[in-house]
Amino acid sequence: MEPILAPIKKTLNSLGVLCLSEKEKDILMWSHYSDGHRGYCLEFDKAGLSKFDFCDSVKYRETYPDVKNFESSTDTVRDLFVLSKSNHWEYEKEWRVVVDTHGNPNTPGSRHYEYPEELLTGIIFGCEMPQEDRKKIRDWLKYRKTPIKYYKAVKKDDEYGLDIKDFIF
Repeated sequence: MEPILAPIKKTLNSLGVLCLSEKEKDILMWSHYSDGHRGYCLEFDKAGLSKFDFCDSVKYRETYPDVKNFESSTDTVRDLFVLSKSNHWEYEKEWRVVVDTHGNPNTPGSRHYEYPEELLTGIIFGCEMPQEDRKKIRDWLKYRKTPIKYYKAVKKDDEYGLDIKDFIF
C-alpha cells in the first residue's frame, strides 16, 4: 500500500456513514434498495441531521478522485473518499451523515452509532411489504417518546411511479 493511503484507510475505517436520499418516491431506488419494494424507508428530520459534525450532499463526478495528489489538494478525506460518487448515480440525490465512531474495523458492530430518537420522524412501507412486517416495525416503535408517522408507497394507476400516502394501522 502506498504510504499516503495508510492514514487515509485508517481514517475511513473509523467512520460510520449513513446514506440518505431526497427522493422518497423514486421507483428505481425502491427496487434496488428495499428488496423489490418489500422493505421500508426511514424519514429523518433534515434540520436535525444538520446538527451532526458532518452532513453533506454527495458530489457526483465523471472521474475517480485524485489520490496521488491528495497531499497538495484542498479536498479532505471526506470530500474525496466519502462524498465522491460516479455521476451515473446522480438521480439518487444522496446525502451522507458521517460520524467518527472510534470503532475497530475488525470487530463487527463496533462502529454502531445511535442517533437521537427525535430525528426519526416517519417510516414509509414499501408497496409490496407484507402486513406482518409492518406490524413488527410498529411493535418495535410503539414505546417511543417521540411520535412517528407511518406512510405507504402506492403504485400509481396510470404511470410508472409511486405516491406516498398516510398509513393507519
